[in-house]
Amino acid sequence: LALVLALLTMPTTMPIFAAGTAKKEANASNYLKTGVYRIKNELTGLYIDCYDLAYEKNGSAYIETKNGGEAQDIYLERQADGTYTLSPQSEGGKYALSCKNGAENESVITKNKEKTAFERFAIYGAKNGSFTIAPIKNTKEGLVLDISEKTSRYKDNYICLKKFDG
Repeated sequence: LALVLALLTMPTTMPIFAAGTAKKEANASNYLKTGVYRIKNELTGLYIDCYDLAYEKNGSAYIETKNGGEAQDIYLERQADGTYTLSPQSEGGKYALSCKNGAENESVITKNKEKTAFERFAIYGAKNGSFTIAPIKNTKEGLVLDISEKTSRYKDNYICLKKFDG
């Protein structure tokens, strides 16, 4: 049940599908432009959201119903090498999503102020219009963003890395 994203520019949504339905092939002629997106899991209909650091020390990413909050507005910034940083717009947009806390299977995605390789992701498009997001810096090949079975103290399922199965 890998996270397959629906990416649409604000105020619309970016579809994400299970890794099994998205191909891990970048479409260079159809890349996403820098901008603010909402990232939605196509299978669950839920959106990527992030805790502010005041509520959780790592500012972890989790899955949530659409609430219109700034933490669901994700600024995708395309880098010169074709990768992206993903920055929730809560807390002034100064933190990027990161896999720095251990880019292994089931690692929870957190927020970080730095923009190193741990905060950069590849976005792969599928013919059905959905996308898969994968970290460029990880210790295990083939990991993509997905929904964790782990929950926060607020009972929200975290966003994590899982093995791409498609």
